[in-house]
Amino acid sequence: MRVYESDAVVGKDHRPVYVNFHGGGWVAGGFATDMRFCSRVCNEVGCVVVDVDYRLAPEFPWPAQLQDSWAALLWVYSPNLRAFYKYLLCVVLGMRMGRWIELTVVGP
Repeated sequence: MRVYESDAVVGKDHRPVYVNFHGGGWVAGGFATDMRFCSRVCNEVGCVVVDVDYRLAPEFPWPAQLQDSWAALLWVYSPNLRAFYKYLLCVVLGMRMGRWIELTVVGP
């Protein structure tokens, strides 16, 4: 996972958190593919962005991607992280296959 924070939100209480799951059909994608997008969301929206980089197939067959995504979500919702960011709002989304992962680990 990679965490993005803009200068506008550092040190402020109740920062919104956006969790991003990249696309790529479980075989491609990662930090490099969504870096520009995550940075832009962080700076323009003024939120903390957690970019999840899950293991890819074929080296790691399904359901490794869901397991990694679920572990990332548990980390974001952990009491220590919630106390650090003091967030009231957490948005979990993904693009392309990341959207499918988001719907699977969070639900509709």
